[in-house]
Amino acid sequence: MKAILVLALALVGFGSAAQATSLHPDTFAKISKVTSAKMDSQLRTGIRAGTVKYNTVKGTVEIVLTRNGTCGFVSCDNLNWEISLPIVKHNATGCGYKVYASEAKLSTNGLVESVEITDFANMGGGIGPVCMIDIPPGQEVRVVYKSKYFDNTTGKTVSTTSTIYATPVQGY
Repeated sequence: MKAILVLALALVGFGSAAQATSLHPDTFAKISKVTSAKMDSQLRTGIRAGTVKYNTVKGTVEIVLTRNGTCGFVSCDNLNWEISLPIVKHNATGCGYKVYASEAKLSTNGLVESVEITDFANMGGGIGPVCMIDIPPGQEVRVVYKSKYFDNTTGKTVSTTSTIYATPVQGY
């Protein structure tokens, strides 16, 4: 009887020790702080801060940009501009940097958005003539944001390209 009680207590103790703890969804996210942005002039906005987050486990890219308040013809009621897209492909190059691509087509307004993130932060093997890339501090992560939409006021399709640079802060 004592052996059964000891065995039962051991199993209960082992079971509680073996319980899986749930991880926060951002556990595997790489988060970078925006250091500079060259926004397309057609977007009529400036950026003063932001974050770039990509998570290959969840398969998402999330960019939150804080406008500087000079939005031109666009309403500045909401200073945060959020872009959330699914990752459609990611790969590592021969030089060790990683490229993540996202794209979404929003049929309601004809908007097509794409984001390409190039992560130079953990670039390995950059010591050869093929991989000589000079990455300035604060530009370890490069984001190219493209959009295409139909402008009802002009009757033309508008294409924009903006480049955002960031530095890693979490998950590297």
